[in-house]
Amino acid sequence: MHSPSSSPDATSPGGVIDLQEATPFVLSGDMNLVGWQQQYTTLTTGDIVNTTSFGNGGPLDWDGSNLLDVLALQSDQRMAYTWHEAGSQYPPSRLDFHICSNSVLEVKKAFSLQSEIMSQARLDAFGLYQNDTGSASDHLPKVTDFVVKPLTGAAVVESPAMQLSISPNPAKEVMTITWLNPTALTNTTFRLFNSTGQAVRQWELSLGQQEQVFPLAGLADGIYFWNVKSEEKQLGSGELTIIK
Repeated sequence: MHSPSSSPDATSPGGVIDLQEATPFVLSGDMNLVGWQQQYTTLTTGDIVNTTSFGNGGPLDWDGSNLLDVLALQSDQRMAYTWHEAGSQYPPSRLDFHICSNSVLEVKKAFSLQSEIMSQARLDAFGLYQNDTGSASDHLPKVTDFVVKPLTGAAVVESPAMQLSISPNPAKEVMTITWLNPTALTNTTFRLFNSTGQAVRQWELSLGQQEQVFPLAGLADGIYFWNVKSEEKQLGSGELTIIK
């Protein structure tokens, strides 16, 4: 997930990851982790072997724990492999992964699909053909449904100009914005964005006040991003969960 104010992440030169704290994230794809257990260990625990070149490792999740490797059994047999090739010298293997920050994400459902081993009744029930997964790829499709865990307390952002908090978070019909040092700011605007980066709400923070209540009626459930600017200078940003 990226907020509208995102800056360079792990794909940029230098490998700087600047996600805000408690941002949900998933390491996903064909990892092709074969032949060396340490690759998997590093991805899930942050353990670094070559500390001279890469520095010291450490836990990767926000709460100081390991990341969760989501095990997705196939829908029609108790197997978890996501790659197989008939006649190959290599056995069926689990090469595709969803590794997530489970301190802020909850796994609701996870499965892999191999249509070749499904009964005709099951294929008919879901509108599938026997060779669907095999003709699409030599890797099986893997599906994981995530839900963002509710945040507790207020989302607090500190800056030299102000300290701002939003409560409750998750919010329903209204939210309260509280801040300090309001007299130091002019033309201060609070903007709320949806997941596609579209601004859905905008309010001015009044000078002389330290708390204002704003309505959220008409906004759908989901994760929203916010930022606060004063005369084009960004003072803070974060996430807000809206539930009905």
